[in-house]
Amino acid sequence: MQKTRDVPGINPYHPTRECQCIRESCNFRKGQIYRPVLLTVPRLWAPATPSLGILRLLRYVTIQKSATLKFSFSCTMKTMKEICIMAKTVDMNTWERAGIYDFFSAKDYPFYSVTFPVDVTKVLEYAKKNGLSVYHVLIWLCTKSAQSIFEFRLRIHDGILVEAEDVSPSFTHMKKGAGTFQIVTVPYMHDINAFCMNAKKCADSQTDFIDFEAECEDMIFFSCLPWMDITSLTNERDFDKDDLIPRIAWGQFYEENGKTMVHMNLDINHRTIDGYHLGLFKKALDENINEL
Repeated sequence: MQKTRDVPGINPYHPTRECQCIRESCNFRKGQIYRPVLLTVPRLWAPATPSLGILRLLRYVTIQKSATLKFSFSCTMKTMKEICIMAKTVDMNTWERAGIYDFFSAKDYPFYSVTFPVDVTKVLEYAKKNGLSVYHVLIWLCTKSAQSIFEFRLRIHDGILVEAEDVSPSFTHMKKGAGTFQIVTVPYMHDINAFCMNAKKCADSQTDFIDFEAECEDMIFFSCLPWMDITSLTNERDFDKDDLIPRIAWGQFYEENGKTMVHMNLDINHRTIDGYHLGLFKKALDENINEL
């Protein structure tokens, strides 16, 4: 029988008490099984160390207050390692928007979308100057803009509203000459050039329609219809009122008064994002574009 190692964690209902509630088992390549005690796994990834095999750890945990959870794991061929995970929940007693959240939570369909024009002249200039994809540059700019707004980072996990530390883009991609698309998910990087190069590398190398190992709850969905201008857009979805993932899409670029413009659509959940927050996003996006 294989040996197992149970690592104590934080009881989500009693943050000061250790628990041994095992919910996920992960095989180490060297024969040992590591069994994390935390609850669910909305973000999955594997460490680079080959001898550790596939280790899946959760990005967010359901706890009643902000906390840093620190635990250890080991395998037969490696020394002990430590991983820190930050989890943060929204305090509904102090959140100024709690009443609005409750109001729209009672709606059968809390989703809505808005389309607005964006001046992308500098986006095209920057992409051409640096040999980057305009698509990837605009994805980075939108992700950075959303990252700066608290309401765009909110997600619901196990019925609890949590604040994501980071958001990552998941975008549609069509290889040159292809008639079908893929969904590519990459981590957000603070360096625009590094992000765009990594996005291109991942998009070019991905062979499956979607890499489920890269999927997580702290994503933003991106798409583009470069064949036509758009004035509105709806998205397919599984009907889930807890789906707080923003959908961002844009159409074909067009010229207006010597500027290159594009209509951008945001499909969001009114439980967490109001028109005011869309205004903050548009303002942040314009500022980020001007800073290129």
